[in-house]
Amino acid sequence: MVRNPRFVPALMGLCAAAACGYSVTSAHAEHATVVRISATPSGCQPSPDRVGAGTVEVVVTNLNAPTVSEIEIRTANLSQVLGERENLIEGLSGSFDIRLEAGRYVVNCPGAAREQWPLVVTS
Repeated sequence: MVRNPRFVPALMGLCAAAACGYSVTSAHAEHATVVRISATPSGCQPSPDRVGAGTVEVVVTNLNAPTVSEIEIRTANLSQVLGERENLIEGLSGSFDIRLEAGRYVVNCPGAAREQWPLVVTS
């Protein structure tokens, strides 16, 4: 049992990714597709919102969105978080790499006027 609460979100993310065959890495993969997500009070639309399967570098920036502090990539049914960046207060940026198979995903930004945006991964 993990008793230090700082490790729980990290372990949950790793377990979710490992169980689904997806991987999240901290080092930037060579030749990764880049998806940029700017957190605003109205939402977090990914750009581009359609990418090829493989490693995706997700670059997130909080642009004056005081109610949004995290960005998640979730399965289409929202049941699992596959990758996320937390603690993004206004003005902060961060990134993570994730390997995605072809399918439909959701970019989730809790606290925005529109919290969910589609992300399509093609083969």
